[in-house]
Amino acid sequence: MRSLSAWWSKRREAREQELDRELQSHLEVEAEEQRDAGAPEGESRYRALRAMGNTTLVKEDVHAAWGGRWLEQAWQDLRYGFRGLRRNPGFTMVAALSLALGIGGNTAVFTLVNAFLLQRLPYSEPDQLVEVTGSYPKGAIVALQQVSRSMDIAAYTPDSEFNLKAQGEAQRMPGSAVSANLFSVLGVGAELGRALRTGDDQPGQDGVVVLSDALWR
Repeated sequence: MRSLSAWWSKRREAREQELDRELQSHLEVEAEEQRDAGAPEGESRYRALRAMGNTTLVKEDVHAAWGGRWLEQAWQDLRYGFRGLRRNPGFTMVAALSLALGIGGNTAVFTLVNAFLLQRLPYSEPDQLVEVTGSYPKGAIVALQQVSRSMDIAAYTPDSEFNLKAQGEAQRMPGSAVSANLFSVLGVGAELGRALRTGDDQPGQDGVVVLSDALWR
């Protein structure tokens, strides 16, 4: 930080000295022209200054023409900010925590937006999928499937839990009870084995379970 500040100050000082020499040269040329025009020796420099105008404004115009003025101002703001943070560590902690919370919140929101709005769903025709949420009486989905002519209808129950027992005590696992045609409507299959088939969800049939890759592993 200090080496960068020293380099910037040295560079700025060198350019300022060069600008001062150039302005002084223009002032001497203007004073010479005023003397040639008949101005008294004591007034030639004064008239030259009036002819050149406000040298401070001239310098500001030159600085703007150089470019990088915004960088210089940003550097000055950063230096002022760092000095203020060093003098008030309590405020620094609050500011850092506020920035962390803000960045974390924005990241979480972007993750959700990216996952649900920007990224395509991992199905064969995601733009043709429509989700309708609600509670329906027993048999309502089957009735809808039988009368629908314009779309395929599948059903699932979100946020369900099931008992899983292999060796030892049973564990509660999250899952969903789904209609047999859910995988075909989504256009996906099983990596190993098979997905559900027509009739798997009918009364009297043995229960069929499709495991996620994480649970299978």
